[in-house]
Amino acid sequence: MDYTEAFTALDAIASGKVADTESALREAIHVYRSLGTQVKEFEALQARAKQIASEIMRETGQTKASTPAGTASFTAASERVSWDSKALDALCLSNDALARIIRPHRKVTLVAGGLTIK
Repeated sequence: MDYTEAFTALDAIASGKVADTESALREAIHVYRSLGTQVKEFEALQARAKQIASEIMRETGQTKASTPAGTASFTAASERVSWDSKALDALCLSNDALARIIRPHRKVTLVAGGLTIK
């Protein structure tokens, strides 16, 4: 399914030109999954292009490059730190003194639910 086919199918669904809601849902899921397969194929090509650019830059000793097509640069290595929130919550329940120290730094972010299509 190409872009035009997907756009046309979704436009038909959105404008009520599909016979019934079951058919509309089936078609919307079909479009979503078909495009998902293509996205994965393009992401694989994109990763290959990135690997090739990386190899070229390493071979030429560049850490930053600017071309008419865009720029590329290597970033420095860094650390990412995370904490086991379930373990810390459990620890806080068992130790009031520790809870008073840790709980003020606890941050909760609500994440909206969404539709999963497989």
